[in-house]
Amino acid sequence: MNALLTETVRCLDLVLVKGRAFDSEQLAHRLDNSDAPLNQVRFLCYQTLRWYSQLKYLCDLLITKPLKAKDKEIELLLITSLCRLLYSDTPAYAVVSDAVEGVKKSKKPWAAPLINGCLRNFIRQQDKLMRQMEQSPEAKFAHPKWWIEKLRQQWPEQWQAILEANNSRAPMFIRVNRNSIQTDEYQTRLALANTASEKVAGLSACLRLSKPCAATELPGFDLGLCSVQDAGAQFAAELLAPVPGESILDACAAPGGKAAHLLELCANQLELICLDADQQRHQSLTEQLRRLQLTATTLHASALKPEEWWSQRPFDRILLDAPCSGSGVIRRHADIKHLRRPTDLANFAQQQKKLLDSVWPLLKRGGQLLYCTCSIFHEEGESLMNEFLKDSTNAEIIPIETQHWGIKQKLGRYILPTKEGMDGFYYARLKKN
Repeated sequence: MNALLTETVRCLDLVLVKGRAFDSEQLAHRLDNSDAPLNQVRFLCYQTLRWYSQLKYLCDLLITKPLKAKDKEIELLLITSLCRLLYSDTPAYAVVSDAVEGVKKSKKPWAAPLINGCLRNFIRQQDKLMRQMEQSPEAKFAHPKWWIEKLRQQWPEQWQAILEANNSRAPMFIRVNRNSIQTDEYQTRLALANTASEKVAGLSACLRLSKPCAATELPGFDLGLCSVQDAGAQFAAELLAPVPGESILDACAAPGGKAAHLLELCANQLELICLDADQQRHQSLTEQLRRLQLTATTLHASALKPEEWWSQRPFDRILLDAPCSGSGVIRRHADIKHLRRPTDLANFAQQQKKLLDSVWPLLKRGGQLLYCTCSIFHEEGESLMNEFLKDSTNAEIIPIETQHWGIKQKLGRYILPTKEGMDGFYYARLKKN
């Protein structure tokens, strides 16, 4: 099997069989030590994960006799090859040849006729098979069945648009560091570098690029002139509205985009404490602040254990960007669809409630807490907020009023990954009475 197919199949096995996240350290090590072109492997892996439910359905139609569990790599090779036929510019004859020649050189050459027959059958019957695929919601929308049903229940008017958006390529947004350069001036620099951009309503430092590029290709990125951050995420700092000199806690801060934005809004004049319990993510947080030449106290610590780090001085404001299912960022992390299980939502909600209960006592009276998740499931958003408010005697919801973004709820506001082009988020702003 050629290097591209070999590494793609191995990476897909790590995600789909062994349950590793696509951005996990183990998988990154796998890619970094590969002989295959890194970008090609990443792209093919990502496309296959994005359309996996569809490709698996087609694979099952083509294989008349189910493969044994020990032959999972043969199935993944067929699925990857179907992805190349449907979603790449590679000529069909080359896709078939690569797959057949590759499997002949593997430890399972007996599968060569099977792969050859299945791929050629697909090419001959593609229209018929694709029409048949439309009968399966899982295959049609390329999402697990439970995910589709959950969205239909919670977002009856928007569920199809959400699913379609999840399968689209995410736009690229950047946040201009206005401590160093104004948005208009940076937009001019982008234009001189042949990159068109447009401003985003309601966000003074946000630009949407006409086409994605590597972060290192952005003018002055290494000098801290800008950061890559989705527009939906940029509302966090704006909603928390920090005032220079205030004491603020970012309770789950890595990788540091929201913390950096808070500091940029106040010209680096904040007493900001940033926590993250994961050592690797904490390291990315410190590197982010260093690149932007911003100052904060960063602690490798857990918000669930304030007794280990809190000075007993109440915070003026708290940002709780809680760990969640990631249901709002599927466009950027297609593996989430296949790693999450229905029971995960209750587990995430339980953890989020514990975090809220843990950091709320650290907020001063009259202070504000902003709760957010990159999830659009109600269990991690409005339902959780309702539960917290029922248990609290001194918390008051502050409505989020805006004409620029999101869908207002009784408690908080959602951004859906649809027409606004942003990732999905839930935001709720609380005041301590």
